[in-house]
Amino acid sequence: REAHFDLCEGAKCSALRLDTASVFHLSRAVEVALKALAKAVGVTGTVPSWDGILKKIDNELKADYKNRTWDKETQDFYADAALHLRSYKNARNNTMHVEAKYSSVEAERIYDSVKLLLSHLATKLVGE
Repeated sequence: REAHFDLCEGAKCSALRLDTASVFHLSRAVEVALKALAKAVGVTGTVPSWDGILKKIDNELKADYKNRTWDKETQDFYADAALHLRSYKNARNNTMHVEAKYSSVEAERIYDSVKLLLSHLATKLVGE
């Protein structure tokens, strides 16, 4: 639900061919997913950057299996989600730091990857 506003705004921007603005809103939606994954794997406290959150997620995923409250399938799911998030990080950073402008083709590719990521996460993280 938290990502709904930015997903809708991203779609509106895309329809108006405001491609960089669309990627900006998609980035905000993905940040909701990043925080949901962090919470699911047990990352606590405030972390100021995507990279910092991703590093903490990776550390949780590498921690001793004996202390896990989830099974191997869930472990693989979380690791796959972290990989998706890490691959999206560069597009997000470029948009937030004014280093990139996106064409409609690039924005559409990013939209497709965000849709894949959020669909993946929704299979297990909804309601967590």
